[in-house]
Amino acid sequence: METTLKGSDLVLCCGEDNDLLELFRRHEVAFTRVATPGDAVKRSPRGAGVMILAETYPAERTRIGTGVFEDARARGVRLYVEYPAEIPDLEVGPSRTHKKGIYGANIDREVITSEEFGFALKKWRIVLIHGCRYVPVTVDAAHWHIATARVSGCDTAVFGLPSDDVWPILFEHPAGGILVATTKLSQFRTARYAPADAWPSIWSMILRWVRPEGSIPELKYTPTVRPAYGRAAVLPTNAQRTAMERGVGWFGRSGLFIDPSGKEGFHEGFNSKEIYQDGRQAISPQVRTDCHGEVSMTMALGARLLRDPRLLEVAANLNDAIYFTSPAAKGPRLQPASPSYGLIGGDMKPGQTDLPFDLVTTTGSDKHDGAGIYYGDDAARHVLGSAVSAAILSRNDWDERMLMELLANFRTTGPWGFRKARLEEPEIQEMGWRHFWEESDGQWGEESPSPCVPHYAAYLWAVFLWLYDKTGFKPLLERTERGIRNMMYAYPDGWGSANNCHETERCRMLLPLAWLLRVADTPEHREWLREIVEYVLAAQHASGAIRHRLIDETTTNEQYGTAECALVQSNSDSVADMLYATNFALLGLHEAAAVTMDPAISQAEDRLTDFLMRIQIRSETHPELDGGWYRGFDFKRWDYWGSDGDHGWGLWAIETGWTVGWIASTMAMREMGTCLWDLTAKSTIGRHMEHHRPVMLPDDALSVPLRHLR
Repeated sequence: METTLKGSDLVLCCGEDNDLLELFRRHEVAFTRVATPGDAVKRSPRGAGVMILAETYPAERTRIGTGVFEDARARGVRLYVEYPAEIPDLEVGPSRTHKKGIYGANIDREVITSEEFGFALKKWRIVLIHGCRYVPVTVDAAHWHIATARVSGCDTAVFGLPSDDVWPILFEHPAGGILVATTKLSQFRTARYAPADAWPSIWSMILRWVRPEGSIPELKYTPTVRPAYGRAAVLPTNAQRTAMERGVGWFGRSGLFIDPSGKEGFHEGFNSKEIYQDGRQAISPQVRTDCHGEVSMTMALGARLLRDPRLLEVAANLNDAIYFTSPAAKGPRLQPASPSYGLIGGDMKPGQTDLPFDLVTTTGSDKHDGAGIYYGDDAARHVLGSAVSAAILSRNDWDERMLMELLANFRTTGPWGFRKARLEEPEIQEMGWRHFWEESDGQWGEESPSPCVPHYAAYLWAVFLWLYDKTGFKPLLERTERGIRNMMYAYPDGWGSANNCHETERCRMLLPLAWLLRVADTPEHREWLREIVEYVLAAQHASGAIRHRLIDETTTNEQYGTAECALVQSNSDSVADMLYATNFALLGLHEAAAVTMDPAISQAEDRLTDFLMRIQIRSETHPELDGGWYRGFDFKRWDYWGSDGDHGWGLWAIETGWTVGWIASTMAMREMGTCLWDLTAKSTIGRHMEHHRPVMLPDDALSVPLRHLR
């Protein structure tokens, strides 16, 4: 004979490690835990609340049994069930996952569809269930509380729900007495459901439904992955050094290195395409040249500050891989007669496949020969990183190959000072480098319809100015200054964007404008820098964050997840971007402050550094993430949140070189009291110019009349 659970008006059927059970214990919510759904109902007092949680999710749906539902109705038990295999009088379909976009990114999110969650979580608010697997149930939408669908928006589904392919995630049974979650909501902490401040409200609503007469405490929990400091926390005096050290250490903890020495390189980073039910993240398997140069810089700077010779070895191995052993630096790129002579491709080797299958995702770029694809911006950043490594390691054996690469990029830069964003080996072989040197400024293609996109042009200009300082080769200055002049004449209305965001472009322009003053300090050039600095400072929030602002807003739900894009839906959203804007703003402000000695720029840099120290990832549960920086952060909510519609590198992406590399490295330079320009001032790269310039840019090329200039 069954024994009724005396005094228990809340019964949980779940395992000992369930997140909800832990939340209730922390807040002293009285409950009794039992092992099976049948026991949960039969042993509950009449009128009690029973929560049957999904213990075999996602592999198996929760088997409850028709008799359990009947017993619950007979005993007046209010029943909450997760991921059920069957529901009385309703059709339950085979389980499914969020829809995928063109490169495998999730494009579905969850939307609040009722007013039952109170003021803190209004109707049409967006939340996200990572790794979501749910059972589709056909039930009238009038009974829904949460739905899953493809929607545009940052916090709110601004266009409402689409007309089809929308399914309930939380709903009340039309006959009453049963609240159904078609997925496992009780894994909210482990699987890192977002944003963190939404889930206590969701559980308060569910608990009120299950136990309407009971008191509901204010539910709170600590996310397993969170910012290092609160927005108002007093930072320790060594906060910057600690942040830098944790950033350097992240590379070792991340598991992204193919081998610890760096000889085999490392994978590009963690992406947003999948965050699994256990909170792990998918890895991008690409092995990229630009990231290697940038990370070599971080390793070298870390070695200097932390006095760790092992990091020096890693930095050296990464650069050796770029310039000496990678297929991206060989083949036609080492043949003087080849139009691609001197170039280095973007991918050092095909994407690795020796990782656990469920940790690897692929992008569109994994499917091409990346060794024969050349982005000038990527080349510029890995050369900058290698130059820092060379300075710290006192190595000059990379200089010759670095010079060749810079000249190869320069000779594919047109007379107006712009280089096509992306060149490919067949295109260069067919047209020859002189075509791009003499004719190509107006030919951009679909990827970059306007040449005035600093995302692609700015850092290449910066390294051309840097090389001019080391060689005195005047065409480097002349053609670069002409490009910057055209860019600034087109500002602001004539600028394009790589991802529909103003800050992506403005923050990139800080570095070449600062370095232009290093080699040609004129009132006009200072005015250009002042104009961009003023914009960036105006975009800086009181928290120190650089606000992300759109050029054009998304206008339909169907546009979500279809392109590279910003992390906001409108310019009222409060999100900063550490992949395309804020990271480069930190370096740009640092270099601008060093050349101008302007206290306003220094103060903005300090505020931005303070912000980045606070939002650095802290996680004891996931050491592979601890010390990194995610792409996106909502500085008003103080959480990693925004519109995750970028089809490649979304909100929770951690990019090794672009993000962690530049942020940690700039903090290291701040600790050292130096800047990138000064740190690399003694580079010996210019000693190879006399040999390579006549081969790569013969005199007759320099004497061609620039008849195209208007």
